[in-house]
Amino acid sequence: MSGEVPLLRLLDVSKRFGGVLALRDVSMDVGEGELVALIGPNGAGKSTLFKVICGVIKPDSGRIYFMGRDITGLPPERICRMGIARTHQVPRPFVGMSVLENVLVPASHARGLDMRRAEDLARDILRAVGLGGKADASIGSLTLYERRMLEIARALAADPRLLLLDEPFAGLNPEEAEEALELVRKLKVERRISIIWVEHVMGLLRRTADRVVVLNQGEKIADGTFREVVHSAQVITAYLGEKILDDIG
Repeated sequence: MSGEVPLLRLLDVSKRFGGVLALRDVSMDVGEGELVALIGPNGAGKSTLFKVICGVIKPDSGRIYFMGRDITGLPPERICRMGIARTHQVPRPFVGMSVLENVLVPASHARGLDMRRAEDLARDILRAVGLGGKADASIGSLTLYERRMLEIARALAADPRLLLLDEPFAGLNPEEAEEALELVRKLKVERRISIIWVEHVMGLLRRTADRVVVLNQGEKIADGTFREVVHSAQVITAYLGEKILDDIG
């Protein structure tokens, strides 16, 4: 990023829950159009970091800057309107609404569009994620893959400049994962959306991530290219294990 102000900057962010330090002095940058993978063992602090960035929980110390503005402690709805959206590992659609209505909600509320413009936008987004023919379908009729695409569509409807993806491919078969991976590439390249992506499938990250950040027990233990990170002795010990090097090359 060479002197440019990053889209997102975290400086020494910490969060404690009772006696557990979930995040300890975490600092990281995400540049415009950059895809940063966030990895680490269960309990490393990845979900907590997402919640802190989105304003769902407030950090105990440290600062968070988005587009050069301090957003530390701002309410989630304001942060969303500024341009940060996320998906959830377990999709959270409004089950009593149609697929189209699920996308209409963020399109109208986050962007402040009237219903006609919100519907046009929602239909465009559904076509982009491959759900154009499912607009009137019920949530119960969707496959897991379609639910995951709907989760991404709902996030896109908020017009994010930064998208936080929480294991968006979990449970998908290899063919579905390839289709979803191509969508992520298009978001990054064609829409210039910056992405932080939590994922455990190293093969997917190797092909896509610009940079990899590793958390362990709430601390950042590595930040670099995929190859630099997976060959780090500290990362291998804390998370990957020796066998991963044979699996990913």
